[in-house]
Amino acid sequence: YDKGVEKNQDATCKSCKNLAKAMGCDEKGCDEDDVCPDHKTTLATIVVQKDYWRSDAESLRVLPCLAGMCKGGSNVSQYCKAYSQGPLCSVCFKRFFRQGSKCRTCKGLTIAIVSIQAWVFIGLLVTLMLVYVVFPVFGVDWLANKARETR
Repeated sequence: YDKGVEKNQDATCKSCKNLAKAMGCDEKGCDEDDVCPDHKTTLATIVVQKDYWRSDAESLRVLPCLAGMCKGGSNVSQYCKAYSQGPLCSVCFKRFFRQGSKCRTCKGLTIAIVSIQAWVFIGLLVTLMLVYVVFPVFGVDWLANKARETR
């Protein structure tokens, strides 16, 4: 654990100063009272500030998050903002992608892909219909004559 942060058998935080420093409280205007409000805070209930993350409830290592991805708090499983997860809240849920500091749904992308597929299918149908109509009108001999002319 971090130097200067002590814990006893029941994981009570005796000094939260270094945790506050690790979470950037100097720049953000927070202090150890924000991290350990009652000074009986356990390691599992330490309040992590916004834009900071830690891997699990027993970790004393607090890391800066990708800007806007971590909402902080005392519950490790709820550090990440909507539709994000994983280390430093850097992974978007399945069927989501990162746009700036948010995870957005791929729904619009799916609609675009389906639309393109539909237009390709319609194009193939039109081509097949033209071939089906043009060949009987001009005949196979016309196509053979055109092929000989280009040689």
